[in-house]
Amino acid sequence: MLPEWNPSYSIGNDLLDRQHARLLDLCRHAEQYMTEQGGEAEEQLHELLHQLATYADVHFATEEEVLRKCGYPNLDEQIEGHMAYREELTRMLFEAMDGRLTNRELFDYATGWWLDHILVSDMECAPYLRGEVPESA
Repeated sequence: MLPEWNPSYSIGNDLLDRQHARLLDLCRHAEQYMTEQGGEAEEQLHELLHQLATYADVHFATEEEVLRKCGYPNLDEQIEGHMAYREELTRMLFEAMDGRLTNRELFDYATGWWLDHILVSDMECAPYLRGEVPESA
């Protein structure tokens, strides 16, 4: 089971933390439906894909702007990670339209991405967001 949001996941920006918590909630939602099948499960899959794509676009735009303002030096890598996520979700959308994507596959991808991107990649931004990095860094 996925954990609830907790303060150890914070990267030092309230807005981004709230968005990260919302993305975790979407992953937890996927977890609830990962073993279901049939028409209702397919509808849930499509709705969740839509929510993950739509909310990620909002979050990525916000995160990129915040990181740009704080002078994060690896912003290009962060943007590449965001683009890769969008590309994968687009691929999954096409698979879902053809009936080839399962709720489990969506859960596995969304959760893996959240754990890697939010808890690893975004944690590297935290010192910059908190103003803990000397200007010469």
